[in-house]
Amino acid sequence: MARIGLALLIVDDKILLFKRSAKPDDINPGLYGLAGGHVKDSESPLEGTQRECREEIGINPKKLKYLNNYKHKNEGDGEEDRLYVYTQELENTDDIYLNPEHTGFKLFKPEDLTQKNVIPTTKFMYHDYLQKFGKKKPVKSQKII
Repeated sequence: MARIGLALLIVDDKILLFKRSAKPDDINPGLYGLAGGHVKDSESPLEGTQRECREEIGINPKKLKYLNNYKHKNEGDGEEDRLYVYTQELENTDDIYLNPEHTGFKLFKPEDLTQKNVIPTTKFMYHDYLQKFGKKKPVKSQKII
């Protein structure tokens, strides 16, 4: 089971999502999703999430808060992964720079998380964010798997 660290980043009550590159071997090519990736054996999920943010989007989120973890079936190989999700509010996106894994980023309003260009699990993770941190009235949620 692979461990995946993900960062749900919030800017002015909007969700900062990153557009995946459209490489043929990429999972969810061309869709918007959270920053993050595989956690190394020598890392905790938090350390892996911080490293992935530095590598992928050029920021070092030092105030990440644990949100939740989820079992998730990997569409690429059919294996079950464990997703560890952390969250942090950012003041702005000024320091963001992208590595080749992403081709852009965008701030999404919560109601826009159901768009076809957003990885579907994102809205469920945002729902959990609302539930745990009591930001606003949550929307209906479903299981990720």
